[in-house]
Amino acid sequence: MLLSAVLFMAYQAQFAIRHHGCGTGSQFLDENDFSLYINTWLPICFALLLSQKILWQKFLFGAIAVLGIAANVIGKSRGGFTGLIVMLFIFWLFNPKKMVSLLIISLVGISLYFFAGEKYWSRIATASDTQHGTAKERIESWKAGWQMFLHNPLGVGGNNFQVRFTDYQSDYFHRGMWGRVAHSLWFTLLSETGIVGTFIYLFLLFINFRDIFRLRNASQFFQGENSAFIKHLSVALLASLAGFFVSASFISVLYYPHYWYICGIIAISTILVNKSILPFSDENPLNVA
Repeated sequence: MLLSAVLFMAYQAQFAIRHHGCGTGSQFLDENDFSLYINTWLPICFALLLSQKILWQKFLFGAIAVLGIAANVIGKSRGGFTGLIVMLFIFWLFNPKKMVSLLIISLVGISLYFFAGEKYWSRIATASDTQHGTAKERIESWKAGWQMFLHNPLGVGGNNFQVRFTDYQSDYFHRGMWGRVAHSLWFTLLSETGIVGTFIYLFLLFINFRDIFRLRNASQFFQGENSAFIKHLSVALLASLAGFFVSASFISVLYYPHYWYICGIIAISTILVNKSILPFSDENPLNVA
């Protein structure tokens, strides 16, 4: 599954490079959505790169990583850039091999140097301007989402933010903005699913973080390549969540499948590792029967 996901990312990346930073299909047609997708799966590519012993396989995953970074840059997404930076920081922070992770980050930096031009950095520099343009519009949408939640603590229902937006939009918008989305996973989550849905979502996120750190601890029960792969995968999954949620803070992707795929990988990895070490013992670091 990991290999298939990375190869699919490679296909989307080469397509995006030739189409101004946008991929194929409804979830990739916007450059912000596409950058989020790259930030989610790029760490998995890093994990496969670090886990391989054969030179040509390392070269393959390294080339795919460069493709992903290039596609990310071409889209000029400010939220995508923020997600990329945070994802790389988490990847470095939790990677036990700091020098190896720095080499990966250097690969990203070199790719940015070659693919990012003056227009890219000029656009990224506008990310701090919250009083004009799309940044101001997002903030006003978030304010409306917060008011929507306060007036409807149980939520307004899935995909109903855009239906109810005109009831809560501020005077910043000079006309009715029916159909406008929240431009944030978190404000979509709060306003549409309410207290109960938000609690369930955050509880699932907590379970995912718990299992990732248990996977990381379980790597000590394996030897050689297996131990290294589990350790690299746990770090990659943590970085994937960071890349996804930071990028998702600026776009409405609550119902996109990327997070749920990562949830599935975490669950499957936990089950497989659990069945490989002391499956019914109190000494099992995963503590899963």
